[in-house]
Parts: sequence; C-alpha cells; structure tokens
Amino acid sequence: MSGSRKRVIRVFASALLSLCVLCGPLHLAQAQTAGLRTVKELAAEAREFRFSSVTGREENPENRMAHNIYSDPDLSGTSGRFSAFSIDFEAEDTAEGTYWALCNWCMDVSALEKKYTVTDAGGAYAGLQDTAYGPKAIMSFWEIHYLDKGKDTILNAHRIYPSGTDDRFGGEGEGTHYLAYYPWEPNHWYRMLLDCYDNESGTTIAEQWIMDLETEEWTLISQFDTGLEGSCFTGSMSQFMENYDPDTCAEFRSFRYKNFFVWEYGASDWKQITGSTLSTDIWWDNKKGNYAFGSDGETFWGITAGYGPDVTKTNEHGPISGYYTISGQ
Repeated sequence: MSGSRKRVIRVFASALLSLCVLCGPLHLAQAQTAGLRTVKELAAEAREFRFSSVTGREENPENRMAHNIYSDPDLSGTSGRFSAFSIDFEAEDTAEGTYWALCNWCMDVSALEKKYTVTDAGGAYAGLQDTAYGPKAIMSFWEIHYLDKGKDTILNAHRIYPSGTDDRFGGEGEGTHYLAYYPWEPNHWYRMLLDCYDNESGTTIAEQWIMDLETEEWTLISQFDTGLEGSCFTGSMSQFMENYDPDTCAEFRSFRYKNFFVWEYGASDWKQITGSTLSTDIWWDNKKGNYAFGSDGETFWGITAGYGPDVTKTNEHGPISGYYTISGQ
C-alpha cells in the first residue's frame, strides 16, 4: 500500500472519529431529538397545511405523485469544493416508492477540462429508498461527455466495491449506480458519509458509508473509481424527498435532517452547515396533495401527503420556499 493511500486512510479515519465527537456520543443523537414534536405535529401547526386523516390508496387515474421537498444547504461560507460530506437522517413516515436523496453533487472536472472540451459534466447522487423489494441504499453517477479530437467520448464511473459488473441505469440520463439492500427503518437515525480521495493511479475514488446511530455500526455501501484525476465533490450538496410511485402517493412520507458537515478540499477538519433553503416543486403538472416543511431549531423537517388535489393549484398552500436554520454543535 502506498504512503499516499495510507495517509488518506489515516485522514478519513480521523475524520470519522472527529465527526462522532463533533456530533456528540452516538447514543445521544437520538436522545437529543427524543423530546421533539413529531413531524406530523409540526405540520399540523402550519395553518395552510391540510391533510386528510384518511391515508392509503386513493383513485389516481392520472398517475399523479406527491410533491417533492428540496433542501439546498447554505454553502456560502465554503470554498464549494469538498473531500467529504455528512448528514444525519430520520424518516418518521415512509411508503413504498419513496427516495430520500441525501446528497446531490457533481465531481470536479477541471483536470479533464485542461485536456478536452467537456460537453456534459454529469452529476451524482446518493441516499436511501423504500422500495417494493425492501429498504435500499443507492449511489449513482451520470455519464461525463467530452470531445476527444472532435469525437464524443464517454467517461463512466466504475464500481470497485462490491466487486462485479457495473450496473447501468437510464431513463433520466445514463450512467452507473449501485443499489444495495440496507436494513434501515423508520423512526431511527442514520448518518450518511460521502468521501473521496485519489488512488495510487491518480484517479479519484468516491465512497458511500452509512452508520446506524443506535448501534454505532458503519457500513460501506459502495466504492467507485470516477476515472477523473485530482477530483473532488462540487455543486449544491443538496437533498430531496421524492415519491416516484403513483400507487402510493396518498401515503404520508417525511424526513428530518441534522448535523450537516462538509470537509473542504485541502482542509484538515469538518465545517458545520446550519442553514438551508427548503422548497417544493410547482413546475411539474403531475402532483397532488399537500406538503409542509420548516425547522424546529434542532432539525430540518418536511412532510407530504398526496391525498386530494394539488394545493399549489388551489392557493391553499404554505410557503413554496424558505430559508431556515438549526442549531450547531
């Protein structure tokens, strides 16, 4: 093992440890939120939020879905280039056909741009899902396109852990991903860590880890060689909650986020992010039901219930977007 790789391992082992210290003893992570009101209780206080006490299936001939809720962390005090990102997550309410994107980002392509004209810088995302096949964790990378002597050339991330053939995806762009069984549960806190570093050949590796905050057990979900040299995470490092199955749109689905941390590229410690803009989608014409979001001072929260008409079309909704803060460590 090269000296540089050993150094990287030491740095991120230290990062994991310091993150645990920053966020407090892990068994306290749940205790700190145990006295908080539930997301439904918080939503009920929002004057505009109206949701039926009747949940479950509802006739949905147009195959509409519940609203998405987005989170855009305030990165204004950072360089915008990161070696690692961490977030704590809990879902009090869940339904099949739900995706919690706990981070959306891009890989830095500046080194590639020094050699070629990049026409599509791609993107990436990672998070947790509630699927018809059980609870899942996912990390995905879209294709990167560049011109090599005028010819369109594709760069795909390649999975190196777990070993095996790369899984391809399409439909919303094309790329590679890994969708793994991970036994996450509602009303339970988890921490997702993303980190990246250069391997011995100089290309950048990206990893997804998840920790159960009750058992304190870390699980490496997947590891990809991005094929990029000297890269790092860039972009919004944003989140969203999505209902992708119209058959379950009438169900409640919710989230809580806390303990946002970034490790800036070239830095030696974590930086906490305590502000985020929460919003919902009003640009799609395939939504129904209601939503609410906000901050209780300790966590960012949001909830949707795709029951009844789309409230953004009837002007019976709360804020479309708002800037919120939570306390720091």
